[in-house]
Amino acid sequence: MTTRFFVVLWLLVFAGTFATGDDVAVIATNNNKIAAGKHSAESVQVNLEVREGRWFPDGKHSGSLIVQALGENGGPPQIPGPMIRVVEGTMLDVVVTNRIAKAVIVYGLHSRPGDGKAHLTIAAGTSQEVRFLAGVPGTYYYWATTTGKSIADREAAESQLAGAYIVDPKGEASHDRVFVIGLWPNVHSRSG
Repeated sequence: MTTRFFVVLWLLVFAGTFATGDDVAVIATNNNKIAAGKHSAESVQVNLEVREGRWFPDGKHSGSLIVQALGENGGPPQIPGPMIRVVEGTMLDVVVTNRIAKAVIVYGLHSRPGDGKAHLTIAAGTSQEVRFLAGVPGTYYYWATTTGKSIADREAAESQLAGAYIVDPKGEASHDRVFVIGLWPNVHSRSG
């Protein structure tokens, strides 16, 4: 009877620790060929979500991890996050919605050059909007944290909260593919 009680107790305590395949979205691989958002002649509106998802870093037939990822509103979370790509002089309107149970701090959604410490703090279940001019042409990134740690020190569950932010020069059409290299800390995350 003691063993049976222990098994039931173990199931009650640890059942919430591991997610099943049905309770979170599967994270899509972002090939960075399509820019996020709705583009008009002078502005771009991007609606991002921070969500948890099931990530298969080595393919669908291998193990998976539950991690936090970014996606466009209504679409699947993606790794890397949605690519924000605009022409210099474009006004960006970005809304970030936090769909996880922790506050999220988002960096990199500002004019370039700019203050690298500028950020949005978004409470669980809320949204924030930021509006800014794209700035100087270049290849940049945006990223987020749920622990307040630096981009190099983030934990495994939040390590994939990043995406490319590209500002193209006026008059130059770009048909390239952006290659994003992400960091994946060698620590344990919830797995299934």
